[in-house]
Amino acid sequence: MEHGGRGSATVVDERLRDREMGVFELHPPTAVQVRSPEEAARRRLVGEWHYRPPGGEAFTDMALRVRQFINDLSLAAPGRRVLLVAHDGVLLALRYVLTGIGAAAPEELPPVPNASVSQWGTDGRTLRLLTWGHTAHLNALTTTQGASS
Repeated sequence: MEHGGRGSATVVDERLRDREMGVFELHPPTAVQVRSPEEAARRRLVGEWHYRPPGGEAFTDMALRVRQFINDLSLAAPGRRVLLVAHDGVLLALRYVLTGIGAAAPEELPPVPNASVSQWGTDGRTLRLLTWGHTAHLNALTTTQGASS
């Protein structure tokens, strides 16, 4: 655990790692299609949310570890503001988990732009999605950098 400023703490938790793709680690979908067309066909058949590559994990597996992380976080930091920094797969699993028990598995996975910000707010009892994939801060950064060139 590292400590940040003003009483904040930085914690690294392995449950917030990106989706493990097993034998297809670091292979984009087009490479999987060329290397293993039968596996690409299985991926299309079962859908991205349920697809588990050989030696890897499905988004359903990620949702289980993200759910456990959220349960532990709610006990460790009740009522506190929290910043999570993670890859897109973790955010997709988080969105599903925070939708609540009984939520239908997503048929389409919404895109998560690089360096985007998603935000949830609370009414004191539940969390609800406020913004998804927000990138306006990147435009402001580009404008600021362009002005100083």
